[in-house]
Amino acid sequence: MPVVSRGPLKEYLKTRKKPTVILGHLDRYLQLKEGEDRPTDVLHPSEIIAKDWCLRGSYHLLRGETSGKGNPNLRAQVVFEEGHDIHDKWQHWLADDGILWGDYGCMVCDSANRTGHRVRSLGYPDHPCQVCGYSLWKYAELSLSIPSLRISGHTDGWLKLPDLGDHLLEIKSIGPGTLRYYEPSLLSAGSLEKAFTQISRPFAGHVRQIQIYLECARRMYPDAPDRALVLYECKANQQPKEFVVERNSDIIADVLDNAYDLVRMVDRVQEPPCSNNPAKGCAQCKEFAA
Repeated sequence: MPVVSRGPLKEYLKTRKKPTVILGHLDRYLQLKEGEDRPTDVLHPSEIIAKDWCLRGSYHLLRGETSGKGNPNLRAQVVFEEGHDIHDKWQHWLADDGILWGDYGCMVCDSANRTGHRVRSLGYPDHPCQVCGYSLWKYAELSLSIPSLRISGHTDGWLKLPDLGDHLLEIKSIGPGTLRYYEPSLLSAGSLEKAFTQISRPFAGHVRQIQIYLECARRMYPDAPDRALVLYECKANQQPKEFVVERNSDIIADVLDNAYDLVRMVDRVQEPPCSNNPAKGCAQCKEFAA
């Protein structure tokens, strides 16, 4: 029998090694569950600002190829859902306060797998869904894109503040993994709570991601904000922090240039080398090796 050394089947088999009551069962269910419809043939802002963005991997995805990677394991999906819940909480409060502008979707129709009435509104819509008649709305965020560069994503919100003007909104949950990736020196504080108090500015990677959203908004809307509010929440004790980031396209000039070059390469069917290891490839592009 061949040895499974990588890929989704290996992750699936790991879940069968140790007997559990429910964790192993749930892990296998999530790994085999049909994934969400997250498009792979566009460039996502959170990916292209990464230090290890691989142009070769993105080249194959933009061509409509699939990497063969399975769903994340249970732990990764728990982390994702916790972050999602934090977004929902803040967006609900801001929508209820009437300062969150964007698209609102019908929760009843979404839960019934119907196409519900979607409304662009400042705060929760003041009328029922035209499809089901209920008034249960959820903020659906706001799509932002630069079609010529095949960049596409969703901002966490667009705030319309009476005294301070418009701001895009970016919400981030901060845990040990975030610190390990963006600011490892903060881990020496001894605890996540102490490390969080020492954060005095938004992390550089988050600033670059926000600059992509600001650039997208500027190209799509004549009244787009020139600043964004970054909202951090500590996973350990739910302590929040906020920072304001001003638009500065120079910060992402290299990202936009790389996206432009990559789209041209896709058009010419000209595969770029791996950005991280030209000789051997990296985890993002090895799946596409001939």
